[in-house]
Amino acid sequence: MTMVDGRPPISVPPSGPWSGYYLYGHEPFKHRMRLGLTFTPDGKITGEGIDDIAAFTIDGSFDPAINEANWTKSYVGMHSVEYRGFYDQRSICGSWILTPLTGGFWIWPDSVGEHEELESEVEQPLELVSFCTINEQNRSVAEGQTLRHRGAVRGD
Repeated sequence: MTMVDGRPPISVPPSGPWSGYYLYGHEPFKHRMRLGLTFTPDGKITGEGIDDIAAFTIDGSFDPAINEANWTKSYVGMHSVEYRGFYDQRSICGSWILTPLTGGFWIWPDSVGEHEELESEVEQPLELVSFCTINEQNRSVAEGQTLRHRGAVRGD
């Protein structure tokens, strides 16, 4: 890693096509979404996408000091939804809110690769989203606690 003035370089998520899903509350059904996101070095997030509701735009910010992303997902001619998540150098997961509704989400850059994406989705999609949502709400999760729901992934 190349140091800049004795500090590690600022790392923002990659710009380009992203894929993922969101969940309603504890419902196991994944609502797929495709996004085109741009992350700038000064902390702006912009983009557009589509999901099972409609086309939308993205406008928000990214704080590289704590790897936190916040954005508003605005459906064209409709309502807006607030998103907050954390970047782990591979994906962003967290929660969304549209009062009184809330749920989790997980997105990743398409550059992760289809094989890696499918493998990680089978292994831990709801565990990761549940962890991020619970961790965000409580700021801690008991050590050793596992939140896995494989049946929803396989469709059991």
